[in-house]
Amino acid sequence: MTEEISNRPARVAVVGAGHWGPHLVRNFEANPDSRLVAVCDASAERLRALARSFPGIRMESSAELILDDPEIDAVVIATPASTHYELAKRALLSGKHVLVEKPITTRSAEAEELELLARRKGRVLLVGHVFLYNEAVRRLKAIVSALRHRPTSGRAFRMFSSRPSSSRAAESLISTRAGSTHRRSARSPSWASIR
Repeated sequence: MTEEISNRPARVAVVGAGHWGPHLVRNFEANPDSRLVAVCDASAERLRALARSFPGIRMESSAELILDDPEIDAVVIATPASTHYELAKRALLSGKHVLVEKPITTRSAEAEELELLARRKGRVLLVGHVFLYNEAVRRLKAIVSALRHRPTSGRAFRMFSSRPSSSRAAESLISTRAGSTHRRSARSPSWASIR
């Protein structure tokens, strides 16, 4: 990268077009501060579907081609968690800024290593935390905060969660204390029970 990206939109590639990838592709394509230049996925079917929706965006099946491309400023990693460390490390070593979906890595030592590498290379390393703004997470935080002000006599609490988009979340339950159960629909927050 020979020119500063502050002078122009960042040239971005999304690696991983599975569950979350298409949302990232759409958002980076629509963002005036970025220019989506490439999408990478191992599935030719996913790439064909994205190519129909985003003509003119380069589609690749090899992450190596993305990571080795000097014209790409930043890489967004939305692949299985087990691949995050290697892909993020390779991107940082190639001089790219990195946004990696959570979890950043599967081991804390790897995350620390990536942080040090990003500092050494002068690159930005970000972790996606979209659920910080999710209504279910906000509601759960409110419940936990309310429970802090009640005498719990050392009781342990357990939480179970499921995605509202999954078929198993057709009906979820929440229980904040023994014997108090409230039914919630699939459109309600994605937490199921606290006891």
